[in-house]
Formats: sequence, structure tokens, C-alpha cells
Amino acid sequence: MAVLTQAWEVIARRAVVEAKLEDGVRTWFQVAPNAVACVDRNLCCVGFMHSDDAAAFVRDLEGRGLEGERGGSYQDVAIMGPEGPWRHACSWLEQGRYSGAQAIWLRGSDPEPLVVPMNYRPNGTILNMSAEQARDRLEFLRTEGDVDVFWDKQLQRELFRGRTTRKPPATAEHEQRFRATASAMRELLSFDVHPKPLSWLQRRRLRKGLATLEELAQICDEPWRVWFHVGLARRSLPDAEGAYAAFRAAYHDNPDHVDVAREYAGQCLTLGRGSEAVKLNRRNCELHPEDAGIRSNLALALVIAGDMEAAKAEVTRARNMEPDDEVTAGLERMIDQILAGALPRPQRYP
Repeated sequence: MAVLTQAWEVIARRAVVEAKLEDGVRTWFQVAPNAVACVDRNLCCVGFMHSDDAAAFVRDLEGRGLEGERGGSYQDVAIMGPEGPWRHACSWLEQGRYSGAQAIWLRGSDPEPLVVPMNYRPNGTILNMSAEQARDRLEFLRTEGDVDVFWDKQLQRELFRGRTTRKPPATAEHEQRFRATASAMRELLSFDVHPKPLSWLQRRRLRKGLATLEELAQICDEPWRVWFHVGLARRSLPDAEGAYAAFRAAYHDNPDHVDVAREYAGQCLTLGRGSEAVKLNRRNCELHPEDAGIRSNLALALVIAGDMEAAKAEVTRARNMEPDDEVTAGLERMIDQILAGALPRPQRYP
């Protein structure tokens, strides 16, 4: 069986729900904060329109005995977004088109039939936008109860987003905790794509600080700053998928920040997601056309994506901008060797 997905879904293994929640599936429906809940023989699902609401429900389920993330992977319960698992890896779920709709099912199981919430209407429309699209298209108008109302400049009409939680107001104490935690973790963080070698005690310190940051990300103003540091911390553990998700969250809130885009793209390269890194670096180059380092990053992303001719053109541009940069010179030599057949093309970096 498969469950419908439209935006952000909290998915739990049904066997775990039956084992760990008192009254099992009955409790699942009782604690769901909205009416967008359903179950099949393998999975329990609740849908949300905002990732923060999904994360809040996972925290509630963790308080009831289910296990969320451990070691960079979802265990009993996961958050699935439009593009797959959110912030952590999930080996036990599959996502794709089924029966004409976007669906999720237990890996290795038969997705037939598709299960939907009781109130599902197939003619409804849910728009999933990237951070860039939302910034360019949407203007916040007002809040009506549990619904945020936006004006869509492209469609020339109002759009509505239901919420099940509201972020508590940030205080000076929250800001102070963020600054203190970030400062205390700084010596442990990796500020490039190469995780630092850390001792057991250092990883323990890092995990403690990371837990504080993940809490503050739900509260602090400008949460992109917190997610950016979460990404650096997860990279240093190392947790490559978790770092990718955190940088993606930071980028969602602040897609124009040069460092956020750079680290997000760099983490894409670590995971071999060259096409995604190319898109991010191209936009970063458009925003910062005089930055030769970003141009060089684009060339590397093109290498990982397999577009060697474009990579050669971009690295040449970067070299012309900063002829004495040794890193770019080394990248140019590597690209020339790959084009000459002397080196195999790397699939990821590093």
C-alpha cells in the first residue's frame, strides 16, 4: 500500500505505532493535529503545509516513545518533503508517482492500493515552491486563525497555508544562547567540505551543542543563521545527509546569502548531486558576478554533473578573473586532464 503525499508528511511505521503508542492507530488519529491523517497496512501518515509543523509533530511523537533521527537517519518516524526525506536520510521509505499521484510506501512493499485521507479532494491544488519562487512570487498579507494568507503576484490571487503550530516569540535570552553555543562550537566546526578529525569527547561536545541549535532553530529570529551552524556541525560529526538538509533549510530562509548558497552547493557535491550544485552556483554567480571563487565552484559542480565543456569555459573565466589563485589553477589542470582522458571524472567531491 502507498499513502498520498502533497507537501510535508510525517510518516511512521505502523508496526511501531501499534507497539509503542497506547491504543496504537487509534491514538495516532487522536494526536494528529489536523484532519489530514491516514494509515495503510504498513504506514501511518499525517500531512502538513509547513515543515515546522511537521517537525513539531515528530517531537510530540518522540515524547510518546517513537524514535525520530539517530545517526543521521530516521528510525521509527520520518519527515518527507516534496523532494524526499527532510534533513535526514530514510532507508525504509520510497517516494514517487503512483496511480497518478505523488505517493510514499514502505520500501520493498507493494504500493497497491493508494490510501488517502477521508477529506481528500482530487481537484484541490497545492503549490510547492522553491525558496526563490516564494520570495519572488509571494507577499504576506495577513493571518486568519490558523491560516496564513499570501498574495501570489504571478497568479494574481490569494494563496492560503494552514498551520498547526506557531513559533514562540524570540527573546534576548534565545539570541544569547545561540551566540554562546555557536562560539563554543566554533573550533570543532568544518568551514570547508572536509570534516575535521574529532575525538570522542569533541564529538560529544558537538552533539550537545547541536541539540541546542536544533531547539533554537524553531525559536530564533532569522533561523537561517541557526540552520547554517547546524549544517556545519552535522558536517563535522560527520553526517553528510543531515548537513545537506540543514544547509537546504538555511537556503530556504535566505537564498541570497553568499555563504549559505556556497555551503549548500558544496554539500551537494559531497553527496554527488552535481546538477543541484550547478543550479545553486549559477545563481550565486549571477548575484555575485565579480567573485572568482564562486565561478570556480561552478566549474567544479559542472565537472561532477558531467558537463566538461562548460566546466572548462567556467574555470577559464575564473582564471582570467584571478590569474594567481592556486586552487583554481589546480582545478583547471584537473579539468584538462579529464578532457584529455588522463583522469577519470569524479562523481562527487571530495
